[in-house]
Formats: sequence, C-alpha cells, structure tokens
Amino acid sequence: MLMDSGLSPARAGLAAALIGVSTIAARLMTGALLDRFPAFLVACGIMAAAALGLVLLALGGVAVALPGALVIGLAVGSEVDLIAFLVGRHFPKSVYGQFYGAVYAVFLLGAAIGPAVSGYLREATGDYRAWLFVAAGLLVLASACALMVALRRQSAGAPLMAPAE
Repeated sequence: MLMDSGLSPARAGLAAALIGVSTIAARLMTGALLDRFPAFLVACGIMAAAALGLVLLALGGVAVALPGALVIGLAVGSEVDLIAFLVGRHFPKSVYGQFYGAVYAVFLLGAAIGPAVSGYLREATGDYRAWLFVAAGLLVLASACALMVALRRQSAGAPLMAPAE
C-alpha cells in the first residue's frame, strides 16, 4: 500500500518494522492501561486513536506514513489483549473458552475479509484511501460501542472497572 502511494521500498520496510516494534510496545502499554483505567474506555481510546491514524494516512499519504505505521501497530498490538481481557472479565469463567473462541473467530473473520475488501476498493478507486476511510469508520463505530457499554454499565450502577479475581 505504501509503495503504491510512492514510498520507497526502504521507507516502506521501515514502516513495517515500526508496526512490529509498536505492536510489542502496545502489549505492554495495554496491560498497564488496563491496570489503571476501565477496560471499555481503554478499548474506546485505542480504537479511536487507530481510526485517527488511518484518516491521517488517507489524507497525508506518504508524508505521514511512519507516524501512521506507529499508530496502526499500537492498535494491532492491543486488540487481541483487549479481547482476552474483556471476555475474561465479563463472562463466566466456566464458559470463557467458548466465548473467547467465538469473539476471536469474529475477529479473525474480519481479518480475513479486510484484505479482500481493501483490494476490491483499491481496484475500484485506484488507491487505498477509500479503504482507509472505511476501516477508520468501522473503528469509530467499535469505539462508540465500547463507550456505550461503559456508559450503560455506569448508568446501571455497575462499576466501570470489574473487580479483579
């Protein structure tokens, strides 16, 4: 995608490396955030930041490729950790495996469909901007859903942070 946008292979490789490094950093960062803040709000913030990164990449192109890669890596490193944490905290332990498997399967389905849709939109429009906006929109929707869950828990009198067991 970055080379199609005019980035040299060396810079595109650097962006890929940044995604890898920021993915590792995100795993540590997500754990620290989950220890200090409500999980749904952490999820909301991470998804909103990823959406912003995709929009900046769509609008700024190669000029913001490296910061965009950094933000994307942070989101990629957080998503599976958030799934495991949220399922573990909000579903009975007796069915954790079933619920985690189901949620993870939906996640993998999205990961499988995403590249195909990305390629289709690239062919239809001539670049990846449409896909970046679609993906950003889906992240905003997911972020709003996480925020609604947090607000609903709060209005129901439930604590935003589920107690550790």
